[in-house]
Amino acid sequence: MEKKLLNTTELTTNNFSLEHIESQTNLMPWVWQIGNLIPLSSEINSKIGDIEFKRKLPYYQKSELKITLDFYNKYKSQSDWTDVDVIQRTKDLAKIAYANWAL
Repeated sequence: MEKKLLNTTELTTNNFSLEHIESQTNLMPWVWQIGNLIPLSSEINSKIGDIEFKRKLPYYQKSELKITLDFYNKYKSQSDWTDVDVIQRTKDLAKIAYANWAL
């Protein structure tokens, strides 16, 4: 069965933003690491606001971006997002970048 995609226009460069998985209001240094950022349509991101991780997940599921949907599928049963998760995701993203982007 083929998945029907929404037309979110996320791939238009002025229509997506970087969502902070853990809120920017948390002043811990790990909040600013790349592992705490996820691309998301500006429209979806603006609806999220400053809510806890578990309530953000259904919004991530609405994305057309593969990396965001992969994130959702990996973490959909997790209730919290912690510094340990951010550090691990930062390492995972670095591996993906190294494997796919020739320098």
